[in-house]
Amino acid sequence: MRCTSCGKGGQAGFSLLEMAIVCALMFLVLGALCAAWQVGVRSWEVTEGRTMLQQQLRKAAIYMHEDFMQCGATTIAGCPADNAWYTTISFRKATGVLNGNPVWSNDVITYALGGPSNRQLVRTESGVQKVVATNTTSFRVRRSPAMPSLLEFALGVRDDADRPSEECLDEESSMKIRLRN
Repeated sequence: MRCTSCGKGGQAGFSLLEMAIVCALMFLVLGALCAAWQVGVRSWEVTEGRTMLQQQLRKAAIYMHEDFMQCGATTIAGCPADNAWYTTISFRKATGVLNGNPVWSNDVITYALGGPSNRQLVRTESGVQKVVATNTTSFRVRRSPAMPSLLEFALGVRDDADRPSEECLDEESSMKIRLRN
């Protein structure tokens, strides 16, 4: 653009067209940056939610593993060795050994879904309930007739946390535990 007020041939500023092009390019760059930011935030939220669910599954698995390692195949009720899935299991733990044989507790321990809307995995012993996992969607346990001392369980959890994406996250874990004889 030529400077018309002074009559010289120097640049006095940008034309309206040049300013429009620069503004359009800036809006495109800002739009791309905002889209990338939103993808990053959503990815962070999903990763954080999945990590929390996996930690919950790990905590429940460790808790159940410690209980079931002290359980005998002959003390289990509610989960016969027929390879079918059951939603509850009751058993007794070993309290010691007498003449080479395990001595079993009189207290029965039960794992089942309970709590509000059956969304908690609850461990009950002597009438005392302990929540092992929250936001539980499924709890299944089974034993095989070929190996009744091998217990398999599966636990599913869901995170219904408020997210801008309105997405529910689901995780499931399964484990096999060899019981005491």
